[in-house]
Amino acid sequence: MRRKTVKFNKTDVRNVTIGEYIEAVAGRSLFSPKTLKSYAQALRKVAGNITGETKREKRDAIRLRALTPEKIEAWRIEFIRRKATDPRREKSARVSVGSFILRARSLFSPETVARVRDLVKFPEPMPFSGIKARRCVCHATGAPSTWQSCSKAPERSWHSGIPSNTRFFFWERWQA
Repeated sequence: MRRKTVKFNKTDVRNVTIGEYIEAVAGRSLFSPKTLKSYAQALRKVAGNITGETKREKRDAIRLRALTPEKIEAWRIEFIRRKATDPRREKSARVSVGSFILRARSLFSPETVARVRDLVKFPEPMPFSGIKARRCVCHATGAPSTWQSCSKAPERSWHSGIPSNTRFFFWERWQA
């Protein structure tokens, strides 16, 4: 797959929009197109939910400076609170919000920022700086057809139809 190159003039160094930033990253990063698409979708989701925009064109027009760590943290808390009607849904919301933050934050890694620093003027503080994200990792052994999802497996008992050769291991890890 061919990477799209973006041509910016030196006069274009400014507070860019999310769409322009994603284009700049696409032109200079080492992310595969599929990975970049996933990261960009997560960034647009977070930005759109913070500002209330629903269409992609409007989400791409949001300025990077609108994504402050305080707004992102407030969005994270509200996202979990809104979805958490019972313990299972709360766990699902925590996993989802952690995934959105980790994927979106990857677009602001030191390596990526260094590649586009001459094209983009970054706001202070950087988006996602100091935001902790929780990752739920689930590993299962046994036949793939017997695996259960992370959000459902803890509620099941081991004798309720899950073969005895299948074991689940759960742990959560904080990433800063």
